[in-house]
Amino acid sequence: MKALEKFCDDISKYYAEKHEFYSWYVLLCVLNAMLALSATFGNIIIICALTKTTCALCTSKILLRGLAFTDLGVGLVVQPLYISVIAEILLKDSFSSNDSECNTKIAFLVLGTFLTSASFFIVSAISFDRFLAITLHLRYREIVTERKVTITISVLWALSAVTSVGYLLIGDINREVVSIAFTITFLVTTTITFAKIHLAVRRHRSQISAQERKV
Repeated sequence: MKALEKFCDDISKYYAEKHEFYSWYVLLCVLNAMLALSATFGNIIIICALTKTTCALCTSKILLRGLAFTDLGVGLVVQPLYISVIAEILLKDSFSSNDSECNTKIAFLVLGTFLTSASFFIVSAISFDRFLAITLHLRYREIVTERKVTITISVLWALSAVTSVGYLLIGDINREVVSIAFTITFLVTTTITFAKIHLAVRRHRSQISAQERKV
């Protein structure tokens, strides 16, 4: 119990007192409500479209569906939890966290970390999948199968769950370091992958142009 209280005290510093940012908090609630609705309905439409679509690269559809479910979770769960956290801050009389607010903050942080990590992992997997599709050519369907992609999605979700629990247990300073390191690693790896995709596409175009000139 003391550990949870200390954790709530650690994360409470990220929320300013309501009398300083009352209007800003209200605006955040309105914006998150609108974004939650758009994320929910938008991703439901995407999931339905992917379910009805028959495509040659079903492995890519599995990855996109996994990303859509992750984003749907953000709209259905994480953003409403954030609105609840802000609403409790606006409605309470003191700045100290009560049990209800503490539980809401913990749920928001754990589920937010879980779904954000899953989203980052799946986006990285999608970029790597596109790179393999371009570089492997006909061997792509032999190497990248639906079973392997499904297992990969499951592993990424499990890794995200471990990340969210670990994020809850580590210290406050370490939590900030991990967040920065994780974000930088994601941006660097994804940028490198898309850069390689761009170079591979340019190389293929050059080869096609050279063959056309010979003809």
